[in-house]
Amino acid sequence: RLAGEPFYSLDDFADAGRLTQDLASFLRSLHGLDTGLVADGQREDGWREIADRLPGELLPMLSVSIRPAVESTFRRFAEQADALPLRIIHGDFGTGNILAAHDRVTEVIDFAGCGLGDPAYDLASLVAGLGDALLPRLLPHYPELAAMTGRIAFYRACFPLLDMLFGLDHDDPAALADGIAGAERAFAAVHRG
Repeated sequence: RLAGEPFYSLDDFADAGRLTQDLASFLRSLHGLDTGLVADGQREDGWREIADRLPGELLPMLSVSIRPAVESTFRRFAEQADALPLRIIHGDFGTGNILAAHDRVTEVIDFAGCGLGDPAYDLASLVAGLGDALLPRLLPHYPELAAMTGRIAFYRACFPLLDMLFGLDHDDPAALADGIAGAERAFAAVHRG
């Protein structure tokens, strides 16, 4: 049995600062590993599958008012894609895969998605679970994330689109509906901003 339990809020901890420092320390260590440790050397770019399936499958399911924001967001991101950093990432660094006890991270589990990618993806997963207020708390312990905020926001906006793809690929109407609702919210915020 692994030590600790998954958590879904920093409010559950008396010393959330210590836990935040542990999270940042783990990510900085992981993202600092030699990329040669990944045998296949292939970049994990889940956003590209979304981009490929966007015009024919995803956009028609979204409201007409949101579609331009989705298209322009992906177009702008694709323009910088070749310059994205390449690091070892966890690939699913959500709170369900982080165990904690006594205000400390005790275990990180589920490395099935581990590979080469943009470290902002791991931070987006973490912030998706714990909220935007986590970023300023992580910054003193992971200063490099200041340059990642735009990419973190992009990946977070992609998560509902991934839910849509899961719903389509697995004939799961609930996941599809949740993904559509999440994408509408995420890209309405992009459209306003």
